[in-house]
Amino acid sequence: MEARARLEIALVEVEAAHGPDHPKVALALSALGRLLSATGHIAQAEGVLARALVIHERTLGPGHPELAEPLSDLALVKAVVRPAEAAPLLRRALAIDEATLGAEHPRLARRLSDLGMALYDLGEAAEARPLLERALALEERASGPSSAAALAVLSNLSLVRKALGP
Repeated sequence: MEARARLEIALVEVEAAHGPDHPKVALALSALGRLLSATGHIAQAEGVLARALVIHERTLGPGHPELAEPLSDLALVKAVVRPAEAAPLLRRALAIDEATLGAEHPRLARRLSDLGMALYDLGEAAEARPLLERALALEERASGPSSAAALAVLSNLSLVRKALGP
């Protein structure tokens, strides 16, 4: 049986056992949504991840540390179809992580990079640049300047710098 079918069966079972608004349902929805996104089913992923986020927000509260990941998951899907809707979600995820982890935590690099690229895609390269520079500094400190993660951020920063010109 394929992964999608397994996740869909698990979702039905969790909903039957706990009800449609239980945190375990949100976790199952998040897993299914990430798989749908990874396999190119963007519209379906968006709906599933949006439902997961609603349940997470209701059960955890708007600033809970565990809310950053579902916000980011939904934002990355929205970035494909409606980029303008991605940036506010990514800003919320970043704010939650900064409040929880502190401004220098390595995990912030991914959030900063995702937000920077969302802004770049919206034509806001000037706003994206400091975010990507900060992401690069965090990645270099955490993993080294030649790590795959640092090089990916550096590549994105190069695009932004090119868009801004000399």
